[in-house]
Amino acid sequence: MSGLWQSVMKGFLRLMDPVAAMLVRSRVNPNVLTTIGTLGSVAGGVAFATGRIRLAGLIVGLSALFDILDGVVARRTQQSTVFGAFYDSTLDRLADGALLGGMLYFFATSPTHSSKVMVGITLMALLGTFIISYTRARAEALGIDAQVGFM
Repeated sequence: MSGLWQSVMKGFLRLMDPVAAMLVRSRVNPNVLTTIGTLGSVAGGVAFATGRIRLAGLIVGLSALFDILDGVVARRTQQSTVFGAFYDSTLDRLADGALLGGMLYFFATSPTHSSKVMVGITLMALLGTFIISYTRARAEALGIDAQVGFM
């Protein structure tokens, strides 16, 4: 499974190479890409909350591109910094919260799609994104290698 995933990622990054090269030539700061991606994710969360599911999917897909490109641009321009990594991971949690919060709101309030099961699943996903991030950060702070597992 890992080999297949690596192949998919390499192929996708090759597809994104011209966009990354253009951003590098344009001297776009990676933190700007991180911020744009997060704002897009928040907009996607709002779209989910208001029941615009297809629009939310489109926005989230575009936002994901920024999340990928920020790291690529940072490495290519040698702008990878500790602050940049902190900023990226912090805004990633904000994006997770906004997206899953929007879904949670939708499933809790929709007159036609209200579902206690989906509220529960979405809440577990929301908690899971935060606990995975927290567990890894805490383990690393204690000197434990936490780069294991599927998540």
